[in-house]
Amino acid sequence: VDEVTRKPISAEILVTDSKGTRINKTKSNSVDGYYYITGLKPDQSYKLTLTNINYFKEEMNITVPASDKYQEISKDLLVMPLVENIKIPLLVAPFEINQSKIRFGADYFLSDLKNSLKMNQTVKIEILSFPDVADKGDANNKELTEARSTSLKEYLVKGGIKADRITVSGSATTDPNNPPPVGKASKGKRYIGPTYIVIKGF
Repeated sequence: VDEVTRKPISAEILVTDSKGTRINKTKSNSVDGYYYITGLKPDQSYKLTLTNINYFKEEMNITVPASDKYQEISKDLLVMPLVENIKIPLLVAPFEINQSKIRFGADYFLSDLKNSLKMNQTVKIEILSFPDVADKGDANNKELTEARSTSLKEYLVKGGIKADRITVSGSATTDPNNPPPVGKASKGKRYIGPTYIVIKGF
């Protein structure tokens, strides 16, 4: 499915084994996004490569459980659209409240973004961050959000992404499309200003 709209898309899915040998190739249904792959063996690892000219090329590894019984494995695949100036939200906030340092454990999901950029080397992006609250003042919010975007850029560059592919920006005001909640938040839930990956060229 499209990572932004969550609508089903059609994409070619190539399956190769651990030696790079082609095992199967299929295409997802554009109506419901459904795909079906056969010929996978127990206790083996495979790589799925997804391609659609209007989306990021993506790869995903899967391992079939060691069993002599027939099993079906379900795997949802999110694919980022290649549309100039589209804003792709990070699904999990990489920062703590009022902090610009990438939080502990964020690499678990940020590594997917890093790997996507490695696979799509012509794509250029902007990192856009929004503040957590509106009452810190525009100058303080701008300083925080620019520092957040810079931290994420540094993470990606350290991971092998060329610095000239990434620009950074920060907003002084909260996100109009995903604003802080009005009233008291649910216990244990905290609003953190969203961060977006904006496609600037491909």
